[in-house]
Amino acid sequence: MNTINLGQIDLSFHWASAGVYVNLLKYFGYKVNVSSAPHEAMFNKFKSGEVEILLSAWLPGSHSKYLEGFDDYDKLSVIYRPYCIWGVPEYVPTSFIRKIEDLSQAEIGNKFNKLIQGINPGAGISRFSLEIVAHFQLDQLGFHFANGSLDDCIQAFKNAVEKQEYVVIPLWHPQYIHHDYRIRALEDPENFLRGEDEATTILRKDSVLNENKELISVLQKIDLGNDVISEIDFYINIEGLDAEKASLKWIEEKFGGIESYVSHLKS
Repeated sequence: MNTINLGQIDLSFHWASAGVYVNLLKYFGYKVNVSSAPHEAMFNKFKSGEVEILLSAWLPGSHSKYLEGFDDYDKLSVIYRPYCIWGVPEYVPTSFIRKIEDLSQAEIGNKFNKLIQGINPGAGISRFSLEIVAHFQLDQLGFHFANGSLDDCIQAFKNAVEKQEYVVIPLWHPQYIHHDYRIRALEDPENFLRGEDEATTILRKDSVLNENKELISVLQKIDLGNDVISEIDFYINIEGLDAEKASLKWIEEKFGGIESYVSHLKS
């Protein structure tokens, strides 16, 4: 039995997509070794050969910089289409603030909680957020972008909402918090947030998986979509399932089981 080294970026929605692949690889008779790491570290593992399949590269906006100068890989499929936002709670009126740049107006910016709590520094949303703060000189109004964990980001937003504060959350779709909160994306006409990416499964050219043409053809047909990733992410974070069980729950509810899902992908 061949062992496949699968790498997942260490955020739960990446675990969600990886869980689908783990179930499929096991169905086809492979043993799967899953490793997690933050963005840049995981791409380094991929380039060094420590992992051979990576879930997933957000291309071209968020993660292409981590693959510069390396082309010994193939793109298997686009599994969903993520995009970043600067969001505000639904109770913040559109008539009060519509665009990101509106935050630079003192009469608007002064109404907001000044902490913009982000996630790890390797994420595209973190890099883009720092660019926004610098471009609009939001620091002069007291705004501060802080890196942290996903839990830090979510909890800071929940704390602000409990107090009915005006707050900005640097976020993305798909993400499980959208199941519980209505978050309005501020308009980004200058495209600081880079628009929609393609979440792409990438496979090293030297992976043993390339010898299994049947499996490759199945993996190339996976197209989960943002809503499915959010659903599996919800099972992980709210229902407490691990990624493999959470994705299997979705497979069973949608297709009746892994065998039917494989048949669907082959059709």
